[in-house]
Amino acid sequence: MWRPRTGTEASTSRQPASRPTSGGLLHDNGSSKEWSEVDGWLKRKYQSEEVPTFERTEEVRRLLLNSARLNESLETIAREALQKFEELSEHYHGEDAVLRETMQFMGIMQQKCAKDKQECLSRLSDLALVLGLSDMSLASFHQGLAQVRLDTLESRQEHAQQQRRLASLKRHRVEAETTLDTLVGLKRRWTDDRESEGDLALRTRRRSTELNKIKAAEDRTVLEDALASRQPQQRQHKKSRPSASEPYGVGSHRLGSGGGSSSSGSSTNVDVEASGLTIAQLDLKEKSVEELQQLLHAQTTSLAAYQEIPPDYALARLKVKEATMRLEELTLEHESLVTQLAEDL
Repeated sequence: MWRPRTGTEASTSRQPASRPTSGGLLHDNGSSKEWSEVDGWLKRKYQSEEVPTFERTEEVRRLLLNSARLNESLETIAREALQKFEELSEHYHGEDAVLRETMQFMGIMQQKCAKDKQECLSRLSDLALVLGLSDMSLASFHQGLAQVRLDTLESRQEHAQQQRRLASLKRHRVEAETTLDTLVGLKRRWTDDRESEGDLALRTRRRSTELNKIKAAEDRTVLEDALASRQPQQRQHKKSRPSASEPYGVGSHRLGSGGGSSSSGSSTNVDVEASGLTIAQLDLKEKSVEELQQLLHAQTTSLAAYQEIPPDYALARLKVKEATMRLEELTLEHESLVTQLAEDL
């Protein structure tokens, strides 16, 4: 803000307004207009008093011009605020007049009102402000209270809906937790069964398969030995038979030799019997080996099918579900083919 100079400073800086100083003054049209604006503002500010003299430099002009414009802005804001205040005052005067008319209409005199009644009037005024009423008439209060009742009813309905939804969510949550506990129990029991009975059955099948393989190998070895010991006997028996084109002597000679061969064959048979095996027993062994091979093949197939079972219960359920869906697709395809065949006929 601008302040007047006093004492020596004012006397030393006092110069004529029209005479230029050593600090340099602006003489263009823009500066003249701004100085005119500053001079007008100073005259309005001091009114009847004499404007103090000052040094008319560029810096002083800029400061005084900013001060003048700032004061004008503040005065404009003050005038607008005063106008708003007057409008609000008139509005409250109008509200007060309406309240007085209402009180007169209802036969209430402010001087005769007790303290509690004045408090009631104050509360009614607050209620009108809360309800957003334009006036404090009885009809306005009825309308505002009716709107409040409607809003309250809607809020209660929404609250009831939220309560029902919350109860439904709680019920579904309990059902989901029960289902989850059931599934966890089934999974735990299935895991225990799979780790106990399933592994035991698998180990039993593997053990029986290994034993059958060992027994089949032993029976095969015994059978090969028996067949190897049986082949010389068959060759000797073929040599001992007489030929029809040979003379009797030769045949008799062959017979004699056949007799010797028969004796050697019988000695071989005796050796086979001495080993505990006969031809009938060898046949039985062959049949037993074939049965063991068939049993081994069946158990191997069953073991492969058991190994194809997925170890995960969820994966097994998915495979069963996939197979069921595939069966349904094939059933639909079969029905469509039957229908098409019936239409073609």
